[in-house]
Amino acid sequence: MPNNAVSTAAVAELLAQQCADYQSRLPGQLAELEALADDLTTGRNRRAALEDLHQRLHKLAGAGGTFGLKTLSAQARSLEQQTRDWLSGSLDDVGAAEWPTFAADVARLSETVAELEPTSTAILPAVAETSHDQSVQIWLVEDDPLIGRQFMHQLESFNYEVRLFDRICDAETAAHTDCPDILIMDVLFEQEGQNATRVLPLHPRLKNLGCPLLFISSSDDFQSRVRAARLGAEGYFLKPLDVPRVVNRLAQICEKRKAPPQRVLIVDDDKDLAEHYRLVLLSAGMRAEVLHRPEETIDRVEAFRPELILLDLYMPDYAGPELA
Repeated sequence: MPNNAVSTAAVAELLAQQCADYQSRLPGQLAELEALADDLTTGRNRRAALEDLHQRLHKLAGAGGTFGLKTLSAQARSLEQQTRDWLSGSLDDVGAAEWPTFAADVARLSETVAELEPTSTAILPAVAETSHDQSVQIWLVEDDPLIGRQFMHQLESFNYEVRLFDRICDAETAAHTDCPDILIMDVLFEQEGQNATRVLPLHPRLKNLGCPLLFISSSDDFQSRVRAARLGAEGYFLKPLDVPRVVNRLAQICEKRKAPPQRVLIVDDDKDLAEHYRLVLLSAGMRAEVLHRPEETIDRVEAFRPELILLDLYMPDYAGPELA
C-alpha cells in the first residue's frame, strides 16, 4: 500500500460530507432552474434560457446520480433530452402550451429530492481492495469538480494515486514531462464545448502516452463510443458511475500489466506476411513465433506452449481447418 494511501474509513467520511454538501446546495440550484424555466413561458430570450437550462440539467443528471439521487438524475436527464430536441429545431414549432408544462416538470424536481434518501452504496462501493506491487498512477480528466473529486477519492481508497485535471489542455501540458499508468477522461467538456473523443487526436502528447485509456460519460452516444474504440480505449463507462465496475476494470488492466507476455504461434507459408504479423504482435507486447512448415506444428506447440495459434486458411499442402 502506498504511504500516501487514504484509508477506506477516511474516504467514506469525506464522501459522506461531500454528499451532504451537495444536497445542501441543491435547493438553490433547483430554484435557479425553476426561474430559468419560468422565463421560457414569457418568451424573453427563450433560446438563451433554453441553452442555459440544457447545460444545467446535463450536470444535474450526472451529479445527481453520482451522489445517490438516481430518480432525480433520471428525471433531469429526461428534461435535458427535451431541451436538446427543442434546441435542434426551430423554437417557433414548439406549442405555446408546452412551455408551462415543461416549467412545471422542472419545478417538480424539488418535490422529488424531498422524497429521496441517498444510499451508502452510492458513496463508497463495497469492493475488495486491490493490492499492487507498486503504486499505480491514474490521471483523471474531468471538468465537473464535484464528480472529479469524489471519483478521485474513491479511486484513492483502492490505493491508486490519482492526479485530477479539469481541462484537457492542462493534462496535455503535464504529458510533456510525465506519464500516468492509466488515463481516464470525461467525454463531454461543457465549458470548453469539446468532446474528448473528437479532440484527443489534436493533443498528440496526451494521445500518445502509450498507457491504457478509459472514458467516462453522461451521454450514451454511439458515435462517441466508436471514436473511443478507434482511439484504443479499454473502457467506456456511463455516469452515474458504477464504481465497482470501473475498479474491477482497472484491476484487470493492472493484472494484465504484470502478467507475462501472451504467446502466439503463427502458421503461414507466406514468410513476409507471417513476419509482419509477428512484428505487429511483438509491438503489442506479445511473444510471437512463426512456423512455415505446417507438418512441424505439433512439435512446436509442445515446445512453445502458445495460448493462441493463427493458422493460414489456405496453404499448399495443408488447409488450415485440417491442421486445426
